[in-house]
Amino acid sequence: MRELHILGGGFAGVWAAMSAAAERDTYDARDVRIRLFSNSPSLTIRPRLYEGASPDLRVPLAPLMKEIGVDFSVAEASNIVPQTRTIHFADGSDSRYDRLVLATGSRLRPLPIPGADIHAFSIDTFEEASRLDRHLEQLPPGDEASATVVIIGASFTGLELATELRSRLGKETRIILVDRMTKIGADLGANPEPHIEEAIKTCDIETRLETGERQSAPMR
Repeated sequence: MRELHILGGGFAGVWAAMSAAAERDTYDARDVRIRLFSNSPSLTIRPRLYEGASPDLRVPLAPLMKEIGVDFSVAEASNIVPQTRTIHFADGSDSRYDRLVLATGSRLRPLPIPGADIHAFSIDTFEEASRLDRHLEQLPPGDEASATVVIIGASFTGLELATELRSRLGKETRIILVDRMTKIGADLGANPEPHIEEAIKTCDIETRLETGERQSAPMR
């Protein structure tokens, strides 16, 4: 039996498992076993976490994988040894593979600012989005500091979060989008630019652009 292992239960890992299962069935490759490993029992719809940590943004992986004939395990990989084609897991177990798809995704780098781990929030994971939800629910009404929200990053996710927070927090909240680029959503291209500008204006969102680190010009 040949072993195809997929590490990561996000969109990339799930699509890899579904595509591999379809190819296996197409060519009747009964000697291929597909295994998906994820550190979470659910697929999180990360692009929608700006809406809040709603339970319907989590899709259980076990039933889906069973439907397509893929073995699924909740496990966290601690090391991969390519020479022996072995994955070591945090619980002390290991598994050998013939082919490996690495789809473990990304992780947001913490801000190197003292206190950011306590006073800053993100929507990178379901747990972080839940933490932000709890914080917003506990904000005291009428407090000046609580009435200002600063969002670092004004691309797709930052824009969605800013407009969503306007509807969640009301018109009295001051929302500021901060980015090092010269335009909001600069990496999204020119076509959506007028729509972005309209959304920013309609939602009364302030912007602070070109805020990245600046180096002094060399002396001549």
